[in-house]
Amino acid sequence: MGHGSDFLKGYDFWGVRRNVKLLLLILLMSVTLLCACGPDAASPEHSSSAGGARTAADDVIRGRQVVKLAVIARSKEWLPMVIAGFNNSSVNYYLEADYYYVGGMFDQEVTPEFDEAVTRFNIDITARNNYDIVLLSSWMQTGSYISKGLFADLNEFMDADPDFDRADYLPELFTALDRKGKIYEIPPLFFMNVILAKTADVGTDTHWTLDEFAAFIESRPDVRYIFGNLSKKDFINRVTQYMFVNPGAGEITFDRDGFKKILQIAERFPSEIPPDYNIGNNPLMYSITAYDFLNAAMSGDLLFGEESTMKGWPSSTDSGMLLAVDDYFSIFKSAENADGAWTFLKYALNHAEHQYKFRLPVNISLLEKAADKYLTADYTGFDFYIGSQAEVDRIMALYKSASTIDRENIYIRSIIDEEIGSYLNGLKPADTVIDIIENRIAIYLAEQE
Repeated sequence: MGHGSDFLKGYDFWGVRRNVKLLLLILLMSVTLLCACGPDAASPEHSSSAGGARTAADDVIRGRQVVKLAVIARSKEWLPMVIAGFNNSSVNYYLEADYYYVGGMFDQEVTPEFDEAVTRFNIDITARNNYDIVLLSSWMQTGSYISKGLFADLNEFMDADPDFDRADYLPELFTALDRKGKIYEIPPLFFMNVILAKTADVGTDTHWTLDEFAAFIESRPDVRYIFGNLSKKDFINRVTQYMFVNPGAGEITFDRDGFKKILQIAERFPSEIPPDYNIGNNPLMYSITAYDFLNAAMSGDLLFGEESTMKGWPSSTDSGMLLAVDDYFSIFKSAENADGAWTFLKYALNHAEHQYKFRLPVNISLLEKAADKYLTADYTGFDFYIGSQAEVDRIMALYKSASTIDRENIYIRSIIDEEIGSYLNGLKPADTVIDIIENRIAIYLAEQE
């Protein structure tokens, strides 16, 4: 992306001239990330015990119907605010939440606590499903709940609601969520996984195929690190999952030639990324998460110190921006208060404000508000970097173009990591490893049904 200003001068960082104020911003962002992932991340305020009795006082909910929400989520900051706003504004409904698990939005590993929470949730909904709506982590195999008929088709709520307009949300959102004509999950927030490269190297086009991606890498035999932050296994796992596996739908469609192409490209990647990979190594690209307008605009400055382009991840035919999600809302088909559940879900979609700078709302009007904030110093707390309208327009176009949901599954990742080592170490040929990976993933997905 382009520069919002020309302040990047006067300090050397990662081999690029930097301003001292920028380092302060980086430090601030680092501290904020640590706070977001702190040890209290799994302890949201105002939560009730999972599966416990209703906790709202009679004088608070008198005259209103109670809506029961179960939560196994990865991000916590926005949800209590949305619940409080809903309960303060709703005349007909009062929402109560049972928190089974809430982690940090930057967590990368499934913890024993998460597995335990999923087990408790499954036991509870099997024994006595008294929930109307649920917020589930993207780590979970939601296809199993759908195949068991637990979730309602949200199209029915959207079609029956004269006040709901699909055009108010990301253009490709509902197409990406579609499962054979039905929609069972809707995320309130999103971020985007993209490839960042120098514009001088790749131009301004945001799309490329796997063959074009490979040709670009082959044209730079002098580069030691293709990605500044991806090893062989990291690259293989990421591309394999979004190209061949849809864990949410419980589907796998392996393309053997495409997989071999991925393995061929991965030969240029290091087995491990050393701690000092940025020092003087000048990687060709970076895998980045665009989680707001500021980091999307500044990433090129931070990592390359020059004009950069955000490109989609390649596939066998074309590429696109990968829309990523932490958590999804679903309404239970057996909900006692389905109307109340839909009313809350709709409220959440329209009030998941962009307040923490680390996720973006799927609601277009809220997304535009986030863009407007980026154009003021209030957005960062600093007056030395204020975005431009041209930057906002480019970034907004990228967000709106995302047409594929990136649902990386932690358990499938472990399967690929375990088996791909045999190929990388020369112990098994590619065809054998492909067969094993495909079979193991198919078994895993079948077990979730």
